Amino acid sequence: MAVKKLFIDIETSPKLAYVWKYWQENISPQQVVDTEWIMSFSACWNDSEDVVYMENRNEDDTDIVEALVELLDEADIVIGHNVKKFDCGTISGRALVAGINPPSPYKVVDTWKVAKDKFHFPSNSLAYLTRVLE
Repeated sequence: MAVKKLFIDIETSPKLAYVWKYWQENISPQQVVDTEWIMSFSACWNDSEDVVYMENRNEDDTDIVEALVELLDEADIVIGHNVKKFDCGTISGRALVAGINPPSPYKVVDTWKVAKDKFHFPSNSLAYLTRVLE
């Protein structure tokens, strides 16, 4: 049985908050007017060149979260840049908000963490690594 590897990236909306000043502001939860929601994602299986893309331009991200959970449920391994700290947690959190069961367990390969722990680059950003590693 082949291992199903899913490459994934999500984009979220900005958080909106009332703030008192422009620079180095610590924002409390009481200042937040609107929290983030998932605006789009792209995903690709390791054995396919087809890219799955979905976008959402309103605050109700239920459809996009359902699609993401379905993809994650099929995956044995999820691969992405900062996926462990950001993407996976955001998807699970938005699923909870929408009343959707979280995805079944899967392993994670976080390319940001690999770059940070195994190599010494001046930056571990995806843009920098893409440029340097072509």
